[in-house]
Amino acid sequence: MTPQPTLADGVVWLTPFRREDGAAIGDFNLDDDHRRWFDQPPVDPDPAARRRHGEEVVDRWQRGWTTQEELTFAVRLAPDGDAIGMAELRPEPEGRAGISYSIVPAHRRRGYATRAVQLLSDAGLAELGFRGIELRCDVENVASARTAERAGFTFERIDPDAGLFEHVEGWGDGPRGERVYRRLRTRSTG
Repeated sequence: MTPQPTLADGVVWLTPFRREDGAAIGDFNLDDDHRRWFDQPPVDPDPAARRRHGEEVVDRWQRGWTTQEELTFAVRLAPDGDAIGMAELRPEPEGRAGISYSIVPAHRRRGYATRAVQLLSDAGLAELGFRGIELRCDVENVASARTAERAGFTFERIDPDAGLFEHVEGWGDGPRGERVYRRLRTRSTG
């Protein structure tokens, strides 16, 4: 197992999460959009409980890198800066991976998500050995669809019954459609 690298383009840095990122991770779910698109349960009103939860998530993500089950990075604006989001690859069969990401509201609409997704998918295809990376988002998540396109992903299809939501009010009565985007290894990506 190789140590988790830092990926950077001079604007965003993808680094391992640190325990001190626990408060930021715990607070991700304060954002209604994050809770909706990631189907998160209601937020604990206690900041200390959210921090502890965030620290547990950091521990899980660090174990996930060790086992290669979740390859999760903090998105930062400097190598030692605060975590403003996350980006992860989830290995799947046949050399594929799924990618997901989130940026906190104060830093959205500045291109950081696109940069993080492009950096991570570039590394996934060129350095981590994946043949293809799939990005899925709810059919109503237009911002994620645009991020996928700007990061070099190609729209493939709508998967009409893929999204299952437990915690989003009004969405628990059946599956929802997901947009499916894909990026494949090419000569330039490895």
